[in-house]
Amino acid sequence: MQMVSGGNLEQYLEAQGGRLSEEQARPLFAQILEGLSYLHSQKVTHRHLSLKSLLITKNKVIKFTNFHDSKKLFNANRKLVSVVGHPDYMAPEITASVDDEENINDTPFEIAEGYDGFLADLFAAGIVLLKMVAG
Repeated sequence: MQMVSGGNLEQYLEAQGGRLSEEQARPLFAQILEGLSYLHSQKVTHRHLSLKSLLITKNKVIKFTNFHDSKKLFNANRKLVSVVGHPDYMAPEITASVDDEENINDTPFEIAEGYDGFLADLFAAGIVLLKMVAG
């Protein structure tokens, strides 16, 4: 296992005053998209992307963590039904099926119609970017 001494992206943002300029965020976000592109090319969906699941090295290299909810999809068209991840980063098609968002992580449940895990990862990445530049 590799040691990453820079902490997670949330801690990094706090140390930078809570947000980054677009110029500062751009290379970091490009690395996040590159990482997601690789995961998705391997038919893996992360499903728990957040500021806390992204580590940053002293040299500003992004590392993905928290793969406990990730899913290998042997059929790329397969819809996912289990709800996992942090509610703040969930795609609307996931949260729209939840009756009580306050207790979204208290009990596991499933969405009958399913959702695209790859698109849900991209939505979470968009929320990461929003938090990076808007705080």
